[in-house]
Amino acid sequence: MPGVKIPEKQLTELRAFVTLLKSQPSMLLLPELQFLKDYIESLGGKIPSADIPKTEIPKSCPAHESHKSSKPAEDEEPELVESDVELDQTGVIEPDNDSPQEMGNPDQEMSESDEEKLSEIRQQATAAFADGDYEKAAGFFTEAIQLNSQSALMFAKRANCYIHLNKPNACIRDCNRAIELNPDSAPAHKFRGRAHRLLGNWEEAVKDLRLACKIDYDDQANDWLKEVTPNVSAFPYFIW
Repeated sequence: MPGVKIPEKQLTELRAFVTLLKSQPSMLLLPELQFLKDYIESLGGKIPSADIPKTEIPKSCPAHESHKSSKPAEDEEPELVESDVELDQTGVIEPDNDSPQEMGNPDQEMSESDEEKLSEIRQQATAAFADGDYEKAAGFFTEAIQLNSQSALMFAKRANCYIHLNKPNACIRDCNRAIELNPDSAPAHKFRGRAHRLLGNWEEAVKDLRLACKIDYDDQANDWLKEVTPNVSAFPYFIW
């Protein structure tokens, strides 16, 4: 419907659920999903007729409950099933509590001279990052953001600097802004997923890293995803 904006969190969870259905289409035969099955068939879609393999549905899945059907409250968010196994907290760090970083002026318009200066600053930032001077690189990217605060890429690149500086909260702030500017920014989802991993936010990390790989597959993002997945049980099954 024109004018209706779906929250990004709900879109992320919906994408994950669709991915699950693609890998296990027989789940559409569950009584709880009859409404979805009817809708798909009304559009001309075909639903697999195979029986639902009992071993594919974990005990925590609503499919093992009796024919309960409850409609979620409109303001409720889907809740992920939490893991019963002991979490591996290796690599989790203390959160950074620095003041929020410079985010630029969204109303500022760039002049021709600003564009030339921005190109030079980006080169300096890239060189500093390549030299391993992430603090200096973050400073250059901040200057770039001050010139053009509408660039999702600049926020994502500075977020990467904050990852290397062990500042996950600063990274998340930059990634949030980058995703506001461009919801399909794979680097922003990738680095935000890594930041959540450093903070021990496993479910958020899995969501972001899976989405990053879906938008634009990246070997490093996939490696990071493999690292955090064992700490999340039964994802992405939902309890409504």
